[in-house]
Amino acid sequence: MLRMADRACPLRVMVAHVHRGGEDKVPRIAQQRSARSSKYPLRGGRGASRQMERTMTRNRRHKAEIHAHQTASGTAYLEARRQITALAEVMQQHPRLNSFGIGVFDPLRKTAEQRRTDLAAGREELAGGVAMVMETAAWLRENITPIRTPAASSYSVKHVMERATGRYVTNGEFIAAALVAGYTFKYAQPNVLFGMSARDLKRMN
Repeated sequence: MLRMADRACPLRVMVAHVHRGGEDKVPRIAQQRSARSSKYPLRGGRGASRQMERTMTRNRRHKAEIHAHQTASGTAYLEARRQITALAEVMQQHPRLNSFGIGVFDPLRKTAEQRRTDLAAGREELAGGVAMVMETAAWLRENITPIRTPAASSYSVKHVMERATGRYVTNGEFIAAALVAGYTFKYAQPNVLFGMSARDLKRMN
């Protein structure tokens, strides 16, 4: 039988029940709390702060890139962001794409470390060529009809465009532009074959 003091304090009742040989409820509650804690860890702490700081740094860097491209190309902020995102997505889909093309120059004569270094440098250079990639993509859309079968080499077609426009473009920038423009493709390393109208290419030549 419970005393008045026990009724006033439910926790005391529970502890008293344990001491009297009743069910082990207190340890069970502790176990449940421990299980919940392991399932849902605290979100604070030094690790979360570092992650937030890295995210903020990436966001600031990304915004700076957008503003720089916006100034260089004269496009609106949202359009500049769309163009940078389009190139970034193509580069993510093609991890060996860089300013040289697909892969690096003369790979058999280089060590694995040299190939990694060259690839990283070439990808950084390509990422900085957003304006040229987008100009090339726009020119391709306006002048070269897409076809299903990829047979036109990126290296050959880039020279066609250079003669027609008077603008130099790297092989990698041309490949990225054609991928952004949505042409069918097939690797022919270090170049890429694209589905482009032979009649249009002959006309531009």
